[in-house]
Amino acid sequence: MIQVGEHLAPAVGAALARVDACERGLENSCYTCLRTYRDERFHELLSRREAVALLDALAGRIAG
Repeated sequence: MIQVGEHLAPAVGAALARVDACERGLENSCYTCLRTYRDERFHELLSRREAVALLDALAGRIAG
């Protein structure tokens, strides 16, 4: 069985790179960085700034 922890660091790094590379404002989101059609009801709540903060904190906990 694959353990989630074994692949968490690369997954967080990839997610952070994707959110960081978006050209929209930090208070926005788009289908390139955060949005999907399945989460349409939450689009107004999605913020790249919050996603970056969460992923940075998670990356720091994994590395440290």
